[in-house]
Amino acid sequence: MSSQCFGQIVEAQNDAVMTRTQNRPMVLKKFTPTQGCFIGTMLSLSSILAYHQFMPFTFLVSNAVWFSYLMIYLPMKQRSSKNTLVGAIVGALPPYIGTFAQTGQIFDLPSLLLASYIFSWQFPHFYGILYENREDYRKAGFVMISDEDPTGLKKAYNQMYYCNVFNSILPFAMAHSSVGMIHPLFLFPFTFYQFKHFGAMKQFREEKASKNSAKQVKRTAYMPFMVLLCGFFSTTAVNRFVERREKDQE
Repeated sequence: MSSQCFGQIVEAQNDAVMTRTQNRPMVLKKFTPTQGCFIGTMLSLSSILAYHQFMPFTFLVSNAVWFSYLMIYLPMKQRSSKNTLVGAIVGALPPYIGTFAQTGQIFDLPSLLLASYIFSWQFPHFYGILYENREDYRKAGFVMISDEDPTGLKKAYNQMYYCNVFNSILPFAMAHSSVGMIHPLFLFPFTFYQFKHFGAMKQFREEKASKNSAKQVKRTAYMPFMVLLCGFFSTTAVNRFVERREKDQE
């Protein structure tokens, strides 16, 4: 949250040009830059207090996310279309904070699988947003893949497709008995919504990245992700309940 707060301060002028971001607090001047910096600093201090008992790894990862987002990703948005790759890496790091806090392990298989899914998921999700609002991004001065690939057929579609194929396989690894991240029953609704996501991508290709097809790619990206999250949380809760009951019986 702190990085997002400082990000809105840094990009306030760019956000004012874009329709999708022109109602953000800094653009509407609901907060001054000084007030925004104060809020961002307080959020940073709050995270330090929350993570101090899990030092030093959680602190290092959270600060790596903060630094990478503000010092690498945001400036890169105005220089290179590779910014999406950097943003996906930054967005995939937070799972390591929670899994280390819970398990005490730096790189365990569940956190690697979750981070990998989030990394790949961000490409079709963001490209849906980007191609729906490509004119906004161009007016704001951001360098995006839509500038060099306006129809989406040169690079964007292939990246989305292969990321989605990869993400169609990962949940089966998550549901494997040796991992146990999600119950296998969640694979059925996940697969259903994943096919709908592929259908939206097909429309994106056929309509050459039209605004409506991009919107459908964005919309259909959420449900598979939400199914996995529900599966992860519910499976974790059930497993903990069973473990505690077994301990009580001992």
